[in-house]
Amino acid sequence: MTCIQHNLADLFGEFFGHDLDMIQCDVLMWRHIDSKHRENEHELFKTKWFDYRIMHPTKATYLFAECYRNAYRMISQVRFDVGRGAYMKGLKGKTDEIFNLKPTELMGLWKARRAADEHGIPYDFYCNTAMRYADMTQWVRMPRPTQLRGKDKMLPYIIEKWEEEKGITTPLAQSDMFTSINYFGHVDQQAYEEYLLDECEKRGIRKHYLVGQLVFIDRVLREEVAEEHFGHEVLNEAREHSSLLNNQSLLT
Repeated sequence: MTCIQHNLADLFGEFFGHDLDMIQCDVLMWRHIDSKHRENEHELFKTKWFDYRIMHPTKATYLFAECYRNAYRMISQVRFDVGRGAYMKGLKGKTDEIFNLKPTELMGLWKARRAADEHGIPYDFYCNTAMRYADMTQWVRMPRPTQLRGKDKMLPYIIEKWEEEKGITTPLAQSDMFTSINYFGHVDQQAYEEYLLDECEKRGIRKHYLVGQLVFIDRVLREEVAEEHFGHEVLNEAREHSSLLNNQSLLT
């Protein structure tokens, strides 16, 4: 077990279901989700976005539902009316308890969350991009939960946009577990460092810019790991570049 405490409310806000314990999550999953849709959940812990790897699938689906509601409100405000859109949430239940939804809607959320986990996509990015895709392609109505996983066009579009996002910004995990100072060799921390190293490699000859950002500014990649992987010369370039950025920020 990790010694770092994870407060989901601190990371994501107090979404409905964030405070459920493991037994409560298990009961809801086993009672409402067919066994064929629970298969291989353990494998998704290896691929889902890093901040979610501490979360039970039930709790993760509650968070996904919250992101869906927020995305639905966002696109409704853009398409229709700011005031009216603020009250639209896309789900028809009287409360935020998704396990009281119609089975088709619940399964739509569950399957879409699994798709996001399979491709390592944060839930807010997944839902926001799904809404933007529907708006861009002139859907009359915004996607229902059952339409969030369209494999023909929507899902490939979301995956493509996520890869583009990583190429531009290199999204970082928010949990303190994934900072250099808190590294203690957990398998998820190892996977996170591999992700960061891979993103640096994609920058080619300019990789030292990102290495400097991750090692010396964001402090999410350990210095010794960066040196072992990229060599002493790249690390020195990264240090010099990050030092220059720090000096510039002090002057402004």
